Amino acid sequence: MKNLLLLPIVLIALSAAEGRDAPLIIDHTCTDLWQIPDYWLDQARAQFRIGYGHTSHGSQLVSGMENFRGAEGSRYYYTSASWGLNPGYFLNDEWGNAGGAGDLGHNGDLSWRDATIAMLAKPDNDRNVVMWSWCGGVSDNDEVGINAYLQAMHALETNYPGVIFIYMTGHLDGGGTNGNLHLRNNQIRAFCRANNKVLFDFADIESYNPDGEEFLSRYALDTCEYDSNGDGNPWGDQNWAVNWAAAHPTHWLNVADSSCVDCGCAHSVYVNCNLKGTAFWWMMTRLAGWPGGPESAEIRCAGDQVQLDWQSLCTGTVYEVLGTDSLAPTASWSAVASFTNRSGHTNTCTYGMPSGPEGYFYRLKKK
Repeated sequence: MKNLLLLPIVLIALSAAEGRDAPLIIDHTCTDLWQIPDYWLDQARAQFRIGYGHTSHGSQLVSGMENFRGAEGSRYYYTSASWGLNPGYFLNDEWGNAGGAGDLGHNGDLSWRDATIAMLAKPDNDRNVVMWSWCGGVSDNDEVGINAYLQAMHALETNYPGVIFIYMTGHLDGGGTNGNLHLRNNQIRAFCRANNKVLFDFADIESYNPDGEEFLSRYALDTCEYDSNGDGNPWGDQNWAVNWAAAHPTHWLNVADSSCVDCGCAHSVYVNCNLKGTAFWWMMTRLAGWPGGPESAEIRCAGDQVQLDWQSLCTGTVYEVLGTDSLAPTASWSAVASFTNRSGHTNTCTYGMPSGPEGYFYRLKKK
């Protein structure tokens, strides 16, 4: 039996100006707040100054962040200021709104783009992350209107290479998997995957409860109501967030006043807001350089086969397995396998061990 060793992930972080070598999709698989190391939370707070524009639905992720914020010095604390540019703060909430827009609008409206340009032009601007959310503007949009949004975002990235622009999907509306909203959200997702963008998948996050149960196909709404009896009508039916919270009264995602339903979570239930708040931290720490896991991995040997298993990476990250027979500084590492991770699953790589060396070493590397 050969002796095996798994070395830590090697991370290659890219700045906004250098572009991305893979998309970063923040979805329902990216909501486990406790996986994020303290170091990367500190790095996110140190590296980024965020300008966020939104109306009521977009406030959900801020409400979720607030529920975990705590006092100054606590793990999830951050500095923030509301309305317009306030230099030095981690988050400028309603930053873009002071430039003359509410949210991402409807049907090709680009007032948010003009507001972004105006805000970035301020002489004391220090924002290096810009994010806008939709309200209902994806539900009634068409392919041309969504393309206008995507191309405007891409142009901003080209014109402001030192700024990270966050793409977003629109909130659920009860249309299910065949509705126009889902079609247009998929248009946004496809563009982001094909062009290595950063996407905060608002709709996907509220399509699943924390246990991974899916509700989009049951006509889920932004309120977290869904069709539980098969009649195609989710309004006034069961609510996955309310049900989940009742079944998990001591879970950390229940941070809020459990005596109320929404607890300040606009149009929805506080569990939904909390999931979006945790996903936001996952996104910012990934942008700061955190590889998203794994914290550990398991290696098993059987005959001449070696198997690596790992879990808890965010969906879509491309990794490769490298191997070498020496840990000398000059050792050459050879690619053994490459894979695209699936979060929430056990990812397995099985291959034949090389003949000859008594010791062989493996590591995972972000490709």
